[in-house]
Amino acid sequence: MKTIVALFALNLCLFSSPLFAGLIFTLSDPDIAVGPAGASSVETFDRQSRGRISDSITTDFGVYRVLQGGVRINGANTWGGADGNGNYLFIPADGEIELTFNNPAGYFGFWWSAGDAGNKLTVNTVSETLEFTTSDILNSPALTPEHFGNPFWGNPDSRDDYHASWEPFAFVNLFAETAADALTSIRFYGSNFESDNHTVLNTLLPSSGAFISRVGIQSVPEPSTLALFSFALLLMYRKTYKR
Repeated sequence: MKTIVALFALNLCLFSSPLFAGLIFTLSDPDIAVGPAGASSVETFDRQSRGRISDSITTDFGVYRVLQGGVRINGANTWGGADGNGNYLFIPADGEIELTFNNPAGYFGFWWSAGDAGNKLTVNTVSETLEFTTSDILNSPALTPEHFGNPFWGNPDSRDDYHASWEPFAFVNLFAETAADALTSIRFYGSNFESDNHTVLNTLLPSSGAFISRVGIQSVPEPSTLALFSFALLLMYRKTYKR
């Protein structure tokens, strides 16, 4: 009897316990504007023509399609451009652009410059759609005072000389925890969203950097054969010993 009950309890626990999975968001150290080593592709936007994007941009890892508004490629300035040169992606308040990956991405990262709480992401994974606002970063202990101010513009000698010192400049990482959480597309929108160095890795990558949040839903596994068998044994026991 004890063996049957213990077996049933164990499997009932396994059956009823939710599994949590999704995307892990982290922040790299201050002054870091690149993703982790081993990334398969990086879009710096430096090869793109400056000005308004008329329709789409095709890259090695996917296609960016403008959904609305005057999404632009800007030259490096106080507000963007990793390393203080080249170009960056700029999304105005009325703009939206969606990146669709050629293959599900286990990792995606980007340099977020002159950030504000109005910048938003909608992420489609293999299994679900997730919403993320950068206000989560602003409210996270992962963001430190050293993240504020453009560390590249004008190559200042001291942090006191950083431009836009009231806004954060940081590299944001999105790690898929399982293959079901791999990214299939990501939509950038919100007010004055500046980003650069979009970095992609197709395979899953262990998370690194300062933890911001885990975004996802809880899923309950299907009942195992052993769990159903244990339940049947318990019913048989109850019928036998009630006689």
